[in-house]
Parts: sequence; C-alpha cells; structure tokens
Amino acid sequence: VFSTMKRKDVINASNIKDGDVIIGLASNGKASYE
Repeated sequence: VFSTMKRKDVINASNIKDGDVIIGLASNGKASYE
C-alpha cells in the first residue's frame, strides 16, 4: 500500500492533541503472493 499526503497534514509529536486517535498497522513478513 502506498499513499501520498501534503506535508502540512503529516502528524508529528508537536501537533498531537487530546481527542486525536492514533492507529498503527503491523507488517508481519511477506504475503503469500510475494
């Protein structure tokens, strides 16, 4: 999966605030089709 976004929309530690939701996706090795 590939995505592009504007630099102003990138989240870093300086602009995280109460109420924000952070979601992490794991990558666990190769898929069966790789």
